[in-house]
Amino acid sequence: MVAMRKLMSFGEATALSWPHLRPLGSEAVYGETWKCVATSNTLAGSSGMKKILIVDDQLEIRDLVEVTLQSSDYQVFQGSSGEEAIFIAKQEKPDLIIMDVMMPGSIDGLEATRIIKSHPDTQACTVVMLSGQSLDEDRQKGISAGADDYFIKPFSPLQLIKKVQEVFA
Repeated sequence: MVAMRKLMSFGEATALSWPHLRPLGSEAVYGETWKCVATSNTLAGSSGMKKILIVDDQLEIRDLVEVTLQSSDYQVFQGSSGEEAIFIAKQEKPDLIIMDVMMPGSIDGLEATRIIKSHPDTQACTVVMLSGQSLDEDRQKGISAGADDYFIKPFSPLQLIKKVQEVFA
């Protein structure tokens, strides 16, 4: 059964739960997982957690980044397109945006970065481009679009945590 509840003590946030099977040999047959889907004035506002927006058209990449960063006490938001990146950035004003370069739709990661960096409400957001393109000219395109850094896929969770720590140092 999937359940949804509002977390009133933490501001405006919604938690979703869904059952999952436990590993064989464990005592309990079913467990419960909670995932926070954050909106404005949430946990970050009351606890001082850094906000990170991950934007990638691949759900698997977004989920990997989210799980990796949440284990290090960051509040993570997800977007799957350039359009979503711009919308969420304006709403949440994240401390860091990890932006894929190539995404479907009319706005790719480079254009979304240009828009975010040129808007007064979001220009202070740090943007790290995330790309499978590793040539120097690809990196330069990201930096020219306004990105503060460039991170290459594939990556290990440890590499990602180190990169985020560098950004916040």
